[in-house]
Amino acid sequence: MSIQHHPDDATLMAFAAGTLTEPFAVVVSAHLEMCGQCRKTSRTMNDLGAAMMQKADAMKQHMADMNAKLQTLVDDMNKSRGSAKVDKMQAVINELVSQRSMMQKEMMDMQPQMMHHMMEHMQSGMMKGMADSMAGCPMMKHMTPPAAPEPK
Repeated sequence: MSIQHHPDDATLMAFAAGTLTEPFAVVVSAHLEMCGQCRKTSRTMNDLGAAMMQKADAMKQHMADMNAKLQTLVDDMNKSRGSAKVDKMQAVINELVSQRSMMQKEMMDMQPQMMHHMMEHMQSGMMKGMADSMAGCPMMKHMTPPAAPEPK
């Protein structure tokens, strides 16, 4: 038996996220049992989702660590008197500038990855019409569209 219809990427993502209604999830699950192509796409989506969640968790932990370091410096500053307080204020200011610079660099490093990821979604048809509406966006003009997915 040759499979003629396949769930679209949005449906596979919803399946991976567990947001499909139970009857629809059963149909998609049965399809994945029989269709290696969609099973591979679903696995890739699961892997990407897991990697994104892991990265988000790491970012949250990093922010918590930076906040704790800053709080320790502020506590030390507030306990200080005289010229020692000025030194502690300098340490707080230097840490704030350092953290801000690091966060700005991380944001700039992440931007091309996010744009590429969005382009992949647009290319897959997940955001129908978005590709046309985003074509004039200055942020998108320098991006090379990913290769078109093979027809299902």
